[in-house]
Amino acid sequence: MTVAKPAMMLAMMDHQDKETALPTLKKNIFAFMRVFIAYLTCAGLYLFVILFCQTGGVISYIVKLIPASLGVRDLMIQLGYVLLGSSFVYLLLMLKSFIFNVYAIVMNFLRWEHSNAE
Repeated sequence: MTVAKPAMMLAMMDHQDKETALPTLKKNIFAFMRVFIAYLTCAGLYLFVILFCQTGGVISYIVKLIPASLGVRDLMIQLGYVLLGSSFVYLLLMLKSFIFNVYAIVMNFLRWEHSNAE
């Protein structure tokens, strides 16, 4: 058993979502894509921090070239903590959204099977 049978996906393709005026299938796929894009973006951000923002990294050398670099460094560190912390909370909320989307698709599949079994 898969999450959605082709007949259900074709029916979703024919049905228009009232909020977005997109086919329901496209709206559901976009919801999953949004989660994966957010995860890839945050993974890229975290990789950038690990590779370039360490002591002795490229960013630390660039900051040392800026006049009054001590204040700039402190500001960048504070902004970095806020950005990284916020992105982590955002990822947790996207995970919640992903779990709900999987639940909604499974429930729609079950409702589809129930209505077509009669």
